Amino acid sequence: QATMVAEDAAAESYISQLLAGTRETWAQKLRAHPEWRTPGLIRGLIGATDRYNFDSPLDAVELTRIMTEVAEGLSPFFGREALVADSWREHAFALTVVGSYDAATEAVNHAEQVGGLVSEFSRARTMLMYSLVLRFREDWTTAAAMARTAAQDFLRYGDLTRYFSARMTEAIIFYDSSQYRQAIAVYGELRATY
Repeated sequence: QATMVAEDAAAESYISQLLAGTRETWAQKLRAHPEWRTPGLIRGLIGATDRYNFDSPLDAVELTRIMTEVAEGLSPFFGREALVADSWREHAFALTVVGSYDAATEAVNHAEQVGGLVSEFSRARTMLMYSLVLRFREDWTTAAAMARTAAQDFLRYGDLTRYFSARMTEAIIFYDSSQYRQAIAVYGELRATY
């Protein structure tokens, strides 16, 4: 735990320096500073991606690409696979935002390969990400089913926030595919529960 706190604290400085320039400079800076390649850097970058995904999506794609590269290169330790899976899921989301659905599918597959080894909870997170990719590929039936399955797993683990998010994703998929009654039914279930 103390190591994690120290890594995260050091990573704050690394991230500030890394992100000080344009995205074209990020990989070069990281190559020049191999000491930055720590689990703390990955955790910090995961936290930073949210502000990039919609404000500057191409930056998010590069940032998450770098995250996957660093995560994959980490030496084995307890929790490494979870960071690798998290990085690939973040990369998949960034790729989805810019409309690179084939690349997003590949990223989700990488997350599944690693995340499936971590836990069922990690697998559920990956399944929800995959349902988002399938939503934009207009594979409505599979996307909705995956969102619902992920929601059931989140509920089993007691994560009500993710459960609610997955069910909302399911409802949005139904809405997007003009299955309005199913969307209303999901909203009704959620409203009755919360």
